[in-house]
Amino acid sequence: MSQSQKETTQTDSVALQKILHKLGYPDLLEKLCENISGSELNTLLLTLMAQRAAQSSPPMLLQQYQHSRFAMPSQLPLVAFSEFELSLQKIIHAFGFQDIILSPVAPLGSCSVVGTVHQNKILSAIRGMEVMADITNAMALEICRRKQTREWVPATDKDTLRLFTTHRHLRTPPIQNAKFSPHFAILGCVVSGRDQGDCQFETSVILEQLKLYKALLADHLHLSIKVKLYLREGYSALSLLQERIAKVLEELNTSVPVEWLKPDTENAYYQGIQFKIMVVTNDQTWEVADGGFVDWSQKLLQNKKERMLISGLGTELLYKILFSTE
Repeated sequence: MSQSQKETTQTDSVALQKILHKLGYPDLLEKLCENISGSELNTLLLTLMAQRAAQSSPPMLLQQYQHSRFAMPSQLPLVAFSEFELSLQKIIHAFGFQDIILSPVAPLGSCSVVGTVHQNKILSAIRGMEVMADITNAMALEICRRKQTREWVPATDKDTLRLFTTHRHLRTPPIQNAKFSPHFAILGCVVSGRDQGDCQFETSVILEQLKLYKALLADHLHLSIKVKLYLREGYSALSLLQERIAKVLEELNTSVPVEWLKPDTENAYYQGIQFKIMVVTNDQTWEVADGGFVDWSQKLLQNKKERMLISGLGTELLYKILFSTE
């Protein structure tokens, strides 16, 4: 947990204790967590939300809307941005990825249970759900569902299941940069397979991912790009992985600069390798895509042979970089 996360948790804990003291039930949280079932908690929260909504009025509703950074619409032009996203989707589809349309919600804990994201960064909801905050987590769940139910069965050990989608994320931390907003459009990819030995899965899929982003950003949008690679903990054969990936990336490095960097911060999110895609425009460098290997399928399916790579491209940020008049 980062220092900022620790401070946030401590602040929330103090605020919670004040609320429990005000109500006169200091052990209320423990009782709600331990003494009632999930369905009973849903019933309680549904009733509570219905009563709170009944206390509102049309003028109060309008005022709430005007002051909610989560509810305000995006400023992007719908038709132009949809066409922009579609042009990117067609390229990814041509790479052999299956498209999928996700729900606007995911199971509660989708980001925090298998990853390292604090639940406070997610807009939690009732009925055991949360507002979509990371499409790669949702696609990982769908991939593991298909594998577990044998809806998808690989013909060979080298077969991979590859999904992509575009969606809007919503996250709760305050935003400082004018080009960012609490809810934003993202294009995400997930590739899932099995350990093939000698880092074969890892080298093949990361090379494909970087070729994909070259096709999207350099070839299609004619942007100047560069790749940053970071070694991360959590991979047993890290030196071998770096050696194998460095070798296959020689093919890419002739057209796209690839730089290995020492991480300046801890990161338990990725295992082995993390990559970032940077674009340079108007003498300014932007990080527009991020990805790497994760252990989510290993955790979800309880199988150490599972392998997974995820990545996300900030399509809304990219559109603003390319077409914003600010």
